[in-house]
Amino acid sequence: MEWFALTIIVVFSVMSMFVGFRTTSFEKDDFRKNIYYSLIGLCIIYVLVPKAFWFAPHELWAPKSWLFFKRESDLLSVILPIFTVNLILSLTSVTYKSKDLISKKEIMGFPVTMLPDNLKSMRSFAFDIAVAVVFEELVFRLVLFYLLFTTLGMTGWWLIIVSSLIFSLGHSYQGLKGLFGSFIIGIFLAISYIITESIWTPIILHLLNNAALIVYGIKRIRLINEA
Repeated sequence: MEWFALTIIVVFSVMSMFVGFRTTSFEKDDFRKNIYYSLIGLCIIYVLVPKAFWFAPHELWAPKSWLFFKRESDLLSVILPIFTVNLILSLTSVTYKSKDLISKKEIMGFPVTMLPDNLKSMRSFAFDIAVAVVFEELVFRLVLFYLLFTTLGMTGWWLIIVSSLIFSLGHSYQGLKGLFGSFIIGIFLAISYIITESIWTPIILHLLNNAALIVYGIKRIRLINEA
């Protein structure tokens, strides 16, 4: 079942990549669909490999060296601020001006057309963001780590890089910049998971990063109402 589950995740990610590159529009109702698909996907994976949801990384998974960092705590202290930068900037006008939320094509690599334009879609958007984060961390960190480790024997940097690459494929709707950015973010999330041995760490970090989109969504709604 491990090989079957791994194949499903990889195929799903590759298909998402091609669909994302071809997507030119986005309906607000798709937020609700994303939530349903995520929950169904989690249920299917849980039925196939229930052990994956109760398996934590151990010392064999960690690389022998963390590059320039001698201690894991030093590396973690660098990773934590990275995921708060976007949220902090979203509360200011340093990175994006108000008109950018209407005129620009993307914010943080996220298509502006996918941001909500009213309070009703804002609720679905915020809930979809939260569900998507939990889904991605459970699948691409918790489950995928387990599957790559048990089927291919991957550990250390190979585990980090391959899982992050597969994770990035689903972000092709953000373009090549989104693919690369998601790959880098995935590496940091994977490292935080290995260091702390808790899936809650990448979930919280991921939520902090994506919370900036909710702030931009609120600002955009306010701008539209004022127009």
